[in-house]
Amino acid sequence: MPPSEPAASSSHTAGSLAAVLGTHAEAACAPGTTPPSSSSGTGPQGHGASGMSSGTGPAGHVAPGMPQGPNPFQKAGMLGLAARSYVARAADAALAEALEGGASVVVVRGDFSIGKSSLLLRADRAWLGGAGAAVCLLDLQMMRVDDVNLFFDEFFAEVGRAYGQTFKTWREVQTAAAQRPLLLTLDEFGGLTPEVAQRFVPALYRVVSQLAGSLRLVVTTRDPIAEVLASFELSNPNLGDWLEVELRPFTEAELGQLLALLPPRARAVAEAERATIRERTKMLPKPAQCLCFNLWKDEAAGAGDADLAARVRKKSYR
Repeated sequence: MPPSEPAASSSHTAGSLAAVLGTHAEAACAPGTTPPSSSSGTGPQGHGASGMSSGTGPAGHVAPGMPQGPNPFQKAGMLGLAARSYVARAADAALAEALEGGASVVVVRGDFSIGKSSLLLRADRAWLGGAGAAVCLLDLQMMRVDDVNLFFDEFFAEVGRAYGQTFKTWREVQTAAAQRPLLLTLDEFGGLTPEVAQRFVPALYRVVSQLAGSLRLVVTTRDPIAEVLASFELSNPNLGDWLEVELRPFTEAELGQLLALLPPRARAVAEAERATIRERTKMLPKPAQCLCFNLWKDEAAGAGDADLAARVRKKSYR
């Protein structure tokens, strides 16, 4: 049986990605919509040159060869849908293949800061057969995973928001998803506490199974799902198989796609120092983004080729 119904609705802020992306994610949970693109221009998460010259001369004219427009790279945080520096990897294709192949539950697994949240944000694009589906994006780190009733209050409220309704029970979720498919994504799935997971996970899995494809669930974890479920003290064989997609570091081709977004001089330096970049970044997206952000900023400020090369050779890319 599903878990007992939660108490009166909680006043705590729910953990939708709206808390991170503002109106972008709120629109993601609006009925009949796909999340609109969020700006990747300037902002507190590392967009833009933050006090550096944007390549304009004393009279405001753009200097020849200077990069124009906002810095496309980002030092931290999820890459929004409009971020030009998002590089699709093998995991993107694997997620699409899994969803199109009929998988009801998919686990995106990968190390810290490898891009799981950015991929999860694009899960609706991967489910081509889910056109018109309601989309609900939840970050479990932002939810009350310390209290079962408050967690369920928040969860049902956010799923209801995806349909423009108010939900308080699993039955309401089932009824809505049977009429209009639902893509439910749970970021940081491993962050659930055992107390909440033991009530939530079996009920969620049962509902997903009963809806036979009308509800697709995509979660992110750092560890293999078997280890995550074991950490929840869940050993229920009825939980079945969870298809895993591993998000790996960049390939050479994927790193090349990122470097291709650099302005001309920085790009030439980066290609000449490719072996150094490979060694220093370990082919991980975050340090590669940080390096490219700084190279873009440096070239916009008028740095010479020697300074750009020195930037690449620094020990730390932050």
